[in-house]
Amino acid sequence: MHRLVIKPYLRAQKERELEKQRESTATDILQKKQEAEAAVRLMQESVRRIIEAEESRMGLIIVNAWYGKFVNDRSKKNEKVKVIDVTVPLQCLVKDSKLILTEASKAGLPGFYDPCVGEEKNLKVLYQFRGVLHQVMALDSEALRIPKQSHRIDTDG
Repeated sequence: MHRLVIKPYLRAQKERELEKQRESTATDILQKKQEAEAAVRLMQESVRRIIEAEESRMGLIIVNAWYGKFVNDRSKKNEKVKVIDVTVPLQCLVKDSKLILTEASKAGLPGFYDPCVGEEKNLKVLYQFRGVLHQVMALDSEALRIPKQSHRIDTDG
C-alpha cells in the first residue's frame, strides 16, 4: 500500500508544490534573466580580450558552459530543459589560465541566474587548455578549480 498509494501521492504533492513555487518565482526568474543578459552584454569586450590573451599562451578557453538542471533520464525526455549558457560569464572569471569557484551557489555569480529554483543544479564546462579538450560537471555548491588533468577528454580512441 505504501508503494502503491502513499509514495505516488507524496511524489505528486511534491511536484505540485514545485510547480506553485515555479509560478510564483517566474517573474523573479525573468527579472534575474534580464539582469544576467545585461551583465553578459557588458562582459563581451572584456571576454574578447581575455580569450585573445589566453589563446596567445595556449591557456584556458571556455568552449561551452551550462548551468542548471540536466536531465539524463529518457523517461523525463519531455521535461523542459532548464539550463542556461554561462560560457561568457565563466570566461570572464578566468585569470592567468585558471578558473577558481568557491563552494557557494553559482546562481549569484555575475551573468548567472537560477533557471530552476528549488531544484538541484549542476555546472557543466567544456574547456580547452594547452590545446586539449577537457570536461567537468560540478554540483552547484561544489568548489571548482580548472584546469585539471582529471578533466581531460581522451581522444586517443
